[in-house]
Amino acid sequence: MNIHSYRNLFPITENKVYLSNSASTPASTRQVDAMARFFQDWAMQGRECVDYYMDQAEEARGTVADLIGADCEEVAFVSNTSMGLNAVAQGLKLGPGDAVLVPVPDFPANVFAWKNLEQDGVRIVEVPKREDGRFGVEELEKSLVPGARVVALSSVDFVTGFAADLKAIGSFCREKGLLFCVDAIQGLGVLPLDVRECGIHFLSSGTYKWLLGQRGAALLYVSEEADHLVSLPWAGWRTMAVDGWELHFSPKKGARRLEPGSLDIMGALAAKAGLDIIAEAGMAGIHTRIMDLTDMVKAELDSRSLEVVSPWGPGNVPALFPFLWTIRTRSCGILPHARFTAPPGWVWCASRRTSTTTRPTSRRSSMPWTGRCNGRGTKTVIIIE
Repeated sequence: MNIHSYRNLFPITENKVYLSNSASTPASTRQVDAMARFFQDWAMQGRECVDYYMDQAEEARGTVADLIGADCEEVAFVSNTSMGLNAVAQGLKLGPGDAVLVPVPDFPANVFAWKNLEQDGVRIVEVPKREDGRFGVEELEKSLVPGARVVALSSVDFVTGFAADLKAIGSFCREKGLLFCVDAIQGLGVLPLDVRECGIHFLSSGTYKWLLGQRGAALLYVSEEADHLVSLPWAGWRTMAVDGWELHFSPKKGARRLEPGSLDIMGALAAKAGLDIIAEAGMAGIHTRIMDLTDMVKAELDSRSLEVVSPWGPGNVPALFPFLWTIRTRSCGILPHARFTAPPGWVWCASRRTSTTTRPTSRRSSMPWTGRCNGRGTKTVIIIE
């Protein structure tokens, strides 16, 4: 399929220009069909169909592993990003004298998972970001303290869209002997990421944003190198390397031991549907498509003297992936010759209602690669406060 054809898989595009993938992606027809087939088979066959769908879930695990450059045994399915981060934070068994470096401000999931360790005597060192959300090795170096064990960060700033230089930070962590944990939900599926090239030890990401899955399903990567450092934060019948009915406590090796019970088959099927689309379209094509769309939108914003707060421009390429940006403005003009106002949480694109994500002091929008904002039928979107 031509990359433009994938738009037809998302029914929401028939009546809306959707600019909120950074919050939650709409369902594709493939996802809906996969889930409907499961319910139909479950209704007609009951338990007999489970093995087939468990095999489908394992295929999804393999696709996830391929996407991030990992092995299947390094990938676990969990309920959400927070659960994955907490599995790592709790499993590392940090204590008095240990410290964790956390760039702030950040989305609460990546902050609270680590701040919860303060009750165990762990020191949480807040690494201040610049106003536009940027930070890097320089800021981490300045915040380095004795006893530092972990750097925990989000790959993409959830307000400004700044994309951290994961390779540089990974090299810094190797040099300093630090573990590297990444909350990747704001970028995975739209930004190419290889956990080995970046030196990432742990990564957690929900599937309901750029991975085109649904809420309630997430992936957790635990590198083989660091697997022995993570003790079990929980245990269940699927944790064991031998038949759990023997009641012999012998946990598996690898990330799968962090799946204590029955998998969320529905979540895995939804994730597989989205991951298959990404694999078909290719990360390079997706990235190019988003760059083209948002470069066009930014040009229109610039022509109206609207301030784009997100990092942008030459010399800041890692932050240039413009699927997330913040705009400060007092008025709004929408081409070709219209002027609208919009209530909080909504913007308008000509005569078509367009949903976006509301923030207390800004607007955050994310250009889906399935969007249509160039060529025939172009509508120019200006986001207002």
